[in-house]
Amino acid sequence: MSKVMIIGSHGFIGGYVTKLFKNHGWMVIGVDDLKMCKSEQYRLYFKHLDVRQKTQISDINFFYHINGRNRFEMKRIIQKHTPDIIINLAGTSVAEACKNNTENAVEEIYQLNANLLEIIKDEKKSMRYVFSSSSMIYGDFPAQACDEESPKNPKDPYGAIKLGAEFLIQALHCQFGLTYVIVRPSAVYGPLDSNMRVTGIFLLKAHLGEPLLVNNPKEILDFSYVQDTACGIFLAATHDKAVNQIFNISRGEGRSVLELAQQIKQYYPKTEIIINSTTECMKGLIRPIRGSLNIDKARLLLGYNPKYSLEEGISLYVNEWKKNYGN
Repeated sequence: MSKVMIIGSHGFIGGYVTKLFKNHGWMVIGVDDLKMCKSEQYRLYFKHLDVRQKTQISDINFFYHINGRNRFEMKRIIQKHTPDIIINLAGTSVAEACKNNTENAVEEIYQLNANLLEIIKDEKKSMRYVFSSSSMIYGDFPAQACDEESPKNPKDPYGAIKLGAEFLIQALHCQFGLTYVIVRPSAVYGPLDSNMRVTGIFLLKAHLGEPLLVNNPKEILDFSYVQDTACGIFLAATHDKAVNQIFNISRGEGRSVLELAQQIKQYYPKTEIIINSTTECMKGLIRPIRGSLNIDKARLLLGYNPKYSLEEGISLYVNEWKKNYGN
């Protein structure tokens, strides 16, 4: 049986990736410190963790409740299980949290990445290392869809730390021949996200009967439904043509934040949308001008074909939300 180690197995994206590997017959070794990025969302976090345990990770083969930065323990676990693939989905995943505590973000993203690379470098067995980066490394997107070779000029600590981690991976590949794959997701949303990015914030507010505040109706994001993201990561981790490559993994379609609000309003008709209003979502964080990612490379090499439009994804998200929280 092929073996995969998923660091961040109990997180938002990690739960979906874990389930996908189990469905394909892999042995899964999960590692997670069960840490919240936004402590104020603890009710959602524990509710989601309970649902995830029942629906996504109940039949995980092995699980280690440790911080992945614990190099001694991680080395012991890797040597014990000798996985074929190691997927790093761990670390702070909220740009606002990275700005507010950059030192911690460096430890959780960059240092964890460095520790894993050092361990893999010294192992006799060849392992594929898959690192989840971010579209935030590009900074302001160009007018055309952003491809993997577009300039990188991050405007916030989160994007800068992720880009630094990418450079380190590529440097160790050159020096020691490490096998890697880097994926760059964008604006991931869907059921069981406890970090309350803009999609989750809008859905929660609509559920509570509060208005949706749209600061810039022309702001464009490449909204990516989480199951599509998990599928892209699975393909990048397992496909022969993915070796030592970097892939944008997203819907590949730019949609406005106003369109997002309007889609949610369809399911909560009494919801008011207020345009040009100051929002609390990542308040004070300087964000890059974004748009859509070019996913032609992932389509061509991996056969990646995202299934869910914004309309379809929001429908699924709302249905799951109501199932978990009622009407």
